[in-house]
Amino acid sequence: MLDRALRWGVIPEYFGYTGERITAGPAAKEAVLNALGATKDQPPRIARDELPPGPCASAPERVWGWAAQLYALRSRDSWGVGDFADLRRFGRSARRTGASLMLLNPLGAQVPVLPYQASPYYSSSRRFLNEIYICIEDLPGARKCANEIEPLRKAAQALNANRLIDYDQVFQLKSKALETIYKAEPRPSGLAAWTKSEGDALRDFATFNALAETLGPAWRSWPEGLRSPTGHAMEQKRAELKDRIAFHQWVQFHLDRQLERAAGEIGLVADVESAGGATVYRLTEATVRRALDAGRSAAFVNRWAV
Repeated sequence: MLDRALRWGVIPEYFGYTGERITAGPAAKEAVLNALGATKDQPPRIARDELPPGPCASAPERVWGWAAQLYALRSRDSWGVGDFADLRRFGRSARRTGASLMLLNPLGAQVPVLPYQASPYYSSSRRFLNEIYICIEDLPGARKCANEIEPLRKAAQALNANRLIDYDQVFQLKSKALETIYKAEPRPSGLAAWTKSEGDALRDFATFNALAETLGPAWRSWPEGLRSPTGHAMEQKRAELKDRIAFHQWVQFHLDRQLERAAGEIGLVADVESAGGATVYRLTEATVRRALDAGRSAAFVNRWAV
């Protein structure tokens, strides 16, 4: 059965959410094969489109750029870690010297809990952004509560003297500042339209974060009715957590705007990696079924998930 499963693109083993290697048993592989409609020994051939006539496009003019770890791109204004304002300023300077692009570490979001995940290669979401990279002073509403966030700013900037980045301290200080500014300016211009354009993906991501704040990051240990972004229990909980969900949507909106401003200075290329978390949380039986019904292979779904 193993050879047949592999021919149909079924991955026989994977790493679980706690890091252990898990090997699928015969019953699990047979269930996946049945779901794929794998009644034959070999999967059907995929029709390939004919290549268009003519040569490939000409190679672009040679360009050069910088490779940088954003978290290390600190300035005197940083809150203990490099942020999107630092990226914007560095990009502008690099562009003036002839650079065309910057290659960055993964910028994916982390679960907003302590201890804060320091590795950018172990993010919770590829699609949404790591709030630790937000520039507090650039947020609309920051000036309204400048006196309240000043002690936080001083404490965070003092962290710049340390060679190592204290992610827990940065996360706690920035979180307090973000919540203060959110209360002062909860509905900035463009937020509603952007939130609508991001659809259920943003809603589910923000819901995951709100739940993780109270239940912890290991969603498989949450109450059964909350282990999927759909269902009656989830709808009830989402109503209870609407303020926290709105806050996390607000944070992502500002991260998107700030990254867009930085990208306006220089071309950006970011590495991509994810350990799952909010991404895998959305991978329900229904989403897998839709992917398979659309002709995606089990291997494709596995790669998309992790």
